[in-house]
Amino acid sequence: MAQDTCALRLAGPEDAPGIGVFLARHAATSMFLRSNIAAHGLAASEAPNATEVFVQDVGGAVRGVIGLSNQGQVMAQMPDGISDLSVARNRWAGRVVLGMTGVVEQVSRVLNALGLAHVPTGLDRAEPLYDLDLACLAGPFEKLRATRPDELQRLEVWFQEYLRDIGFAMDDQSARVQAAERAKRAVNGTAVRLLDDVHRTPVAMTTFIAEAGDTVKIGGVFVPRTARKKGYARHVVASHLAEARARGIKRAILSSASDAAGRAYEAIGFQRIGTYRIVLFKSPATIKGAT
Repeated sequence: MAQDTCALRLAGPEDAPGIGVFLARHAATSMFLRSNIAAHGLAASEAPNATEVFVQDVGGAVRGVIGLSNQGQVMAQMPDGISDLSVARNRWAGRVVLGMTGVVEQVSRVLNALGLAHVPTGLDRAEPLYDLDLACLAGPFEKLRATRPDELQRLEVWFQEYLRDIGFAMDDQSARVQAAERAKRAVNGTAVRLLDDVHRTPVAMTTFIAEAGDTVKIGGVFVPRTARKKGYARHVVASHLAEARARGIKRAILSSASDAAGRAYEAIGFQRIGTYRIVLFKSPATIKGAT
């Protein structure tokens, strides 16, 4: 239950409804927080994306949220400004952080408050943020399919190229390790969707990297170099969103890593609504307690 205080406090399962209402008002820049909480709740969990959350209450209502996932990702939604984070910093002392995503100015302030402002980064990029009401989704729409176990090697190569394209791979070895992990998850699950050409050869992939309520966040969009400039990225994203719309999803969010990708998304109805910052450290950083 929300408390009438400005102090930051550790959230518990009873805070989920209030946090949910607050984050839904800032859905476009809170998708990872919303998705992690929706999937794992606010009780302790060993799941990689399970997130410990601190909340700030003002006038009996949630006005700010910050979380750290088991995987080491910091996320925050504090539109009224960053409060004193020392209570969170002290609790998280010794925890490893890989990076942070969120509203541009909030990322700077949170990292500074956690003592991570000067950690060397391998990636620090502000990307155009897009939004789409799926009632306005434009085609073309084509039939997509799930991955197959015999496509593991192909997907490893695709994920390696994808990670390099978006700047998420610190080096070749890192790209290979991450790609192998992602490819294995892809063939063992149903999240990744593939588009085949007329020869039944896969030419594009896409996935949803976060989902909460009636909103999804798109990621993992990739077209191999030999198949680019043929509209496949536009086709695969539109078709995936049409599938989501059919099961009740009403809104989609994404950020664009390139101008070409942005143009493809705009062609199916996405409109730019702001900027989203992604920070990945060169090496994992450790939070030190507040002094």
